[in-house]
Amino acid sequence: MNYERALWSNAICAAPWAAVVTVLVVTAVIDKAVDLGSLRFDQAVSITALTELHAVSSHLLARVAWAICALGFSLVTVAAIITCAVVVAICFGDLDIRKRWVVGVGIASAAVFLVAVIVVTQVQLLSEPEVTSQLREMTIRQTHAAFAISTNKFFDRVFYLTFLLLLSAASATLTWQRNVARSAEVLNRRLEGLQWLLYAGAAALVLRALENYAFYRWPGVWLSPEMGKAVDRTALAVSTAYGAFYSALLVSLYVPTALIIRVRATLLANQETACTGETPEAWLLRTRLAASPFQELGRLFLTVAPLLAGGPFAKLFSAFVS
Repeated sequence: MNYERALWSNAICAAPWAAVVTVLVVTAVIDKAVDLGSLRFDQAVSITALTELHAVSSHLLARVAWAICALGFSLVTVAAIITCAVVVAICFGDLDIRKRWVVGVGIASAAVFLVAVIVVTQVQLLSEPEVTSQLREMTIRQTHAAFAISTNKFFDRVFYLTFLLLLSAASATLTWQRNVARSAEVLNRRLEGLQWLLYAGAAALVLRALENYAFYRWPGVWLSPEMGKAVDRTALAVSTAYGAFYSALLVSLYVPTALIIRVRATLLANQETACTGETPEAWLLRTRLAASPFQELGRLFLTVAPLLAGGPFAKLFSAFVS
């Protein structure tokens, strides 16, 4: 028994190996989508072939720009999924066995119901302009990098799955066990877990917005400079729309959940200080449940980060990679 315990306690040593393997696998998939190996001159290397170097470099920058965002989104999404699992495990650890099953089945049922409604009604959450699909048909699909299109569609499914997990984990932070010991510690764990979800979700959505921008502007490298600028403006408009959608989702996930936890903390402070000389504000400060306006403002800023990433940050990123 002691040997088994020692084995499991030291199994965490595999964590850095698993992380490195994840990076290598994701990088290999992105490299296949970008297909940098296909970039070459269309004729034998000569003095005249050097005139094509500008076009080749433009293609290289466009592919690398998308690859950076795609790689970042993939890795941060993996971190977000792990964060969801950890938060759910911590929240469920504060419940008795019966309530774990009840809450678990309830959250899973809500997730299945939401997916079923979206699939059955075939609702379009954010329609893609047909012009962007036509641009890809004219350009990217005619090259070896066509795998990037299917990869981007796969990212759509990954995004919705990740957000569903974030939503489920946020719901788990609102679980509560009556007459639980050390209620302040439990609320602290819930609040910290929600903040982890906010950080991981915001990072994933920011990189997803940037990836959308890099992907939609990619066809512009096959066109003339003027037409390329028009494609860039279209890509910026689409990524801004996606960023606004992502920010709205993040606000809907974080704000109501944080508000409920804060109200629960205030009620608990009033209850704990009812027969003492301590004020509820002092109790909240002592138990680390109080939040300054600057902290809350910073977290609210994170909810609009995807919108900023899809708009002004995308232009800055474009200038940097160009």
